Amino acid sequence: MPVDVNRGGHHTLYLYGYSWSTIDKRGTGEATGKFALLADGRPIDLIPSSAKPHDLGFGETPLAPPARSATPLIVATNREVLLFLAQSRDVRALRSRGGLDERFDLWEDGRSAIGELLPGGGARH
Repeated sequence: MPVDVNRGGHHTLYLYGYSWSTIDKRGTGEATGKFALLADGRPIDLIPSSAKPHDLGFGETPLAPPARSATPLIVATNREVLLFLAQSRDVRALRSRGGLDERFDLWEDGRSAIGELLPGGGARH
């Protein structure tokens, strides 16, 4: 989900989401590894912030966690990346860890929110 945090007139764009599994993987570090989005074949690396949401300027959680075990992933982004995602027909999530690449379909496709956040950012998919 795209989010614009306004701190005294200074805007920062983020992608806000969660990493979790519907399979019991206790102790496997669900939020570990390298994350990326694959949009129309183009990988977009996601580097999660290690800061707490409040420290980044989030007054409240913009998206409820889908499960108790869900770990928030908050990634700084920019307008160009968000517009590319909005225009992409196929977007999937990728995680690489331990030499293995895992590919995931998005649980919820929040790209329609890009058009609401950015003028001219309407989705084409």
